Amino acid sequence: RPNYLTLIRETGAKVYGVGKVPDVFAGLDMDESFPTKSNAEGITVTERLLQEIDDGFVFTNLVETDQLWGHRNDPVNFHRALQGFDRRLGDILEALRPGDLLIVTSDHGCDPTTPGTDHTREHAMLVCYVHGKNAAGRVHEGEFADVGATVNAWFGGKTPPKRIPGQPIVTP
Repeated sequence: RPNYLTLIRETGAKVYGVGKVPDVFAGLDMDESFPTKSNAEGITVTERLLQEIDDGFVFTNLVETDQLWGHRNDPVNFHRALQGFDRRLGDILEALRPGDLLIVTSDHGCDPTTPGTDHTREHAMLVCYVHGKNAAGRVHEGEFADVGATVNAWFGGKTPPKRIPGQPIVTP
């Protein structure tokens, strides 16, 4: 602390942690926590929050994709998890409101076909979506901290101290 969640909360926005997000941040800077047991449950909780809350940051981790299938070298179930997310993505997009920002990312590479259970070196996946904005084929070559910087900028958070890395990918 401080981190981007601290800065986002300082704007008055609530932070809703879904899945293992509250555990990752030791419960700090979370207003409400929603532990989940599966990707499907995480997506359902996220969709419900998007429909119910008027303002705030919904931060979701789909634990099965990473913890069960990626790190456990199970490409078949990893693929099924991605297909399951693809099937539900339309529901998430439908739950978004004008002015909402959706970021879908992996927190690291984790190729389930390589030996070992550690993080792997391929690039992490990143998609930023704002209804009505066109990236025009733009590719972002940054770092994971850019996700936090983007959300902070989206909520109008103050400039972080120099020790907090990251540059916004898209701004309001």
